[in-house]
Amino acid sequence: CITTVSATMFVLPALISLWGKRLGGKNLKAPAFGRLAEFLSHRWIIPLIIGLSALSLIPYGLKHLKTEANPIKLEAKGLASVAANDTLIKRFGMSTDYLMAIAGSYEESDSIAHVLKKIDGVNFVEGIHIYCPPIKQQEYTRGFVEKIHRKAVRMRYHPANREFLLKEIERLKNNIIEMKSIAFLSGLDRVYENADDFIKSGFLDSLISTVRNAEANQIKNASLLFFNIAKPIIISASNPEYIKLEDVPQTLRERFVSKDGKKFLLTIFTKGDIWKDVGNGSIIDRVKSRVNVTGMPILIRVLWTTGSRESKKALGLVFITIFILLLLDFRSIRESIIAYIPVLLAFFTTIVVLALIKLPLNFLNVLAFPLIIGIGIDDAVHVMHRYLKEGSVNLVYTLIGRAIFYTTLTTGAAFGSMLLAKYRGYFSFGAVILVGITLALIFTLIVLPPLLRLVKRR
Repeated sequence: CITTVSATMFVLPALISLWGKRLGGKNLKAPAFGRLAEFLSHRWIIPLIIGLSALSLIPYGLKHLKTEANPIKLEAKGLASVAANDTLIKRFGMSTDYLMAIAGSYEESDSIAHVLKKIDGVNFVEGIHIYCPPIKQQEYTRGFVEKIHRKAVRMRYHPANREFLLKEIERLKNNIIEMKSIAFLSGLDRVYENADDFIKSGFLDSLISTVRNAEANQIKNASLLFFNIAKPIIISASNPEYIKLEDVPQTLRERFVSKDGKKFLLTIFTKGDIWKDVGNGSIIDRVKSRVNVTGMPILIRVLWTTGSRESKKALGLVFITIFILLLLDFRSIRESIIAYIPVLLAFFTTIVVLALIKLPLNFLNVLAFPLIIGIGIDDAVHVMHRYLKEGSVNLVYTLIGRAIFYTTLTTGAAFGSMLLAKYRGYFSFGAVILVGITLALIFTLIVLPPLLRLVKRR
């Protein structure tokens, strides 16, 4: 803006002096605007009705205007990643994004996890405590592990039943598919890739076909071989000895334990879509009230709450600043208020229009409102300055009607180009600006003419 003003002041005069003669004699008057303004200036009841109608709709706009804090809703429609995200949420009933907390030990990690699980809206909490539970918890479960271990030692071979074997292989396949999906949500890339490769290899399908067509003797030999392999594994897995942190695989320790071994990470998954919760913060705020957490949803929540609060302050500051500038320019409270009326009506009517077309406020388009005030006030200021010199409503709008129309048109074209953007955040920003400055022009043409009768020519 500053560079544009500087160029207009210092560069444009030189260009006009060089090529301005070619523009001489060109008729830039707009008699239609002049006649319209003159007509309305003598029939103040029409602008009054229009202005009061706009004011009467403000409560409707404020009541029905929605807000959208979900950043996913600003993305372009039809994105495969967004569709996959929605599918996973519907399929598993939990968010694909998560919150994070830090504990000072794995005992504290387990304690925090127990606190978080009791919070309404939390699905599950993952951390090192799952793979290396505290000693007290291991002592509680040790009796069950010993029982499994004793049964595994006493386990005897029994010939397999074909139908039962087919049923168990099919169940194993479904479990691996489920494991693959959970690994994707949890960020366990190696587990996901291995499970995916195993399913795609078709081994289990081939095994099902082999068992279905195999002879009874072959099934008996295969089941005996499986028993001899599986029994030692079950005995080893049911080892009742305490699990130590060193026993946890390196890949899991690197994920949940810091390099110095003093910090332990927890990931918190919520029920449903956590991004829908950003605006009201019900689940996020409940978690924050119990545990210090971080993560992208927390940052977006802070951005939304802070932005909502600060945008109101910014709007108030813009209103006050522009009114002060009008006072310094016109040196009259009456004339400053009259110049302000069209853009104020445009500002509040924009809210009504957004409510009617069901375009919610979001992170981006809320920034358009200060621009509407700053850009929309230009038309009324130009009209006021010209009227103070000419003293004729018809002449003023005839001389500058085309200018304010084309400045609005070019500005609208610039911001309106955002309506072509696939990113819905840019689309909504451009739509709000376009609606606001168009309404500012309309109210300058309709409401301002009769008000000019109250202005004393100087």
